[in-house]
Amino acid sequence: EWIVQQPRRRRLRLLAASVAAALVLATTVAVVMAFRARAAAQTAEREAATARRVSDFLVTMFAGSDPDIARGRTVTAREILDQGVRRIDAELGSQPVVRARLMTTMGTVYSELGLYEEAETLLRKALQYKIQTAGDGTVEAADTYRSLGVLLWRKSDLAGAETMIGRALAIHEGVFGPENPEVAKDLAALAMVHLE
Repeated sequence: EWIVQQPRRRRLRLLAASVAAALVLATTVAVVMAFRARAAAQTAEREAATARRVSDFLVTMFAGSDPDIARGRTVTAREILDQGVRRIDAELGSQPVVRARLMTTMGTVYSELGLYEEAETLLRKALQYKIQTAGDGTVEAADTYRSLGVLLWRKSDLAGAETMIGRALAIHEGVFGPENPEVAKDLAALAMVHLE
């Protein structure tokens, strides 16, 4: 009887091993998914905190144009930007992500106002901070590469513009794939450079 039952015992052992392996696999998948969900939640929380800090900084930056504070004096956008730049290092030294994002935003505004030297200084600093904190191949860095490339195009440094925008394009394509709106923005900027 023991010999006759041998195949049945073998099937039971195989079934038990299969169930155990399935349980181990399911547990591993659940742990990995929980870890990823936790990491995504932490990233979203950090991003929200950064956005709040940037927003708060910009609101206080424009408080100087309040008529009660300005006391009838006209405050220009340039004055507001200059004050904001002076405050960035003093107030945000311990927050490199917020500092870099604000520098990129303010550098882009300087560029739009035609203040190219101020814009380039800020954008290069922002790029340096972003590379130091997040790495060179990140979307944050790519956005600054593109802003700096557009600025260099405006300054007629076409070779520099092509290099910067090309770097932004490579990062965005690597992260998002070729069918992303960020890639389209990079291609449009690169087209302006090539056209000129």
